[in-house]
Amino acid sequence: MKKIILGLLIIIAILISIDIFTGIFYWNRLNLDFSSDSFNDIVTPIISFFAFVTYAITLIYLIKQNKIILSQNLKPHYEKEYNLLVKKAKKTIIEKGIIKPKKYNALNIVNAIYWSLYELTDSSNYNEDLEYFKEGKRFDRDYYKKRDYYENLLFLLNFTIDLNIISFFQENVITFKNEIKNSKLIQEDKSLFNNKIDRVFFSSYISLIEDMDKREDFFPSIPMIYNFDGEIIFRTINRTDFRKIYEKINTSG
Repeated sequence: MKKIILGLLIIIAILISIDIFTGIFYWNRLNLDFSSDSFNDIVTPIISFFAFVTYAITLIYLIKQNKIILSQNLKPHYEKEYNLLVKKAKKTIIEKGIIKPKKYNALNIVNAIYWSLYELTDSSNYNEDLEYFKEGKRFDRDYYKKRDYYENLLFLLNFTIDLNIISFFQENVITFKNEIKNSKLIQEDKSLFNNKIDRVFFSSYISLIEDMDKREDFFPSIPMIYNFDGEIIFRTINRTDFRKIYEKINTSG
């Protein structure tokens, strides 16, 4: 609409300029002699020009209106898909613990990760093992199975490899974001959908990754006991497969 108004203002400016020009031209009385040929030579191109401009502006307006109507017709479909993802997120469950397992879903899993990282720092066994690692002492997997934070460790290790149900669900959400990106929705509707998706499914996850990137020393690193490439090392989870979804979010936009 702003472009259409701007176009009309330009036309008005041109008309005023023509009026001023012709006024100056006919100030000299010698130019008042009427000539139909001269009149046609002047007026016909002007009329043709304004007819073309009017047609172009109308066409642009109609194209924009058609895009808006199409977007409005498509929105219910994507709203339905979004709502299905919310329901699926609540049913995507991962458990923590063996004896009395606690259940978390894809919407509150990051809070569980935050809490689990905090619990590590409250474990004397963990703090002891971290110091051992810094001193260059190394232990095998069986050693860590006997430590008091092992159950907590197993929960966190789920997210260091992108082969868990939460990661699979997040991949589905990324696919949905890409569908919206490539859809015929207008840009305003695309932005609204993407903002809503990121806010509901990824905001806390993104905050965790970016917080850990900025203050990595503040967050506890964990022993990667399922690292088959060599010795067991301690690493923060933002330096594992846990950040793969974060990279894809930035790519999908």
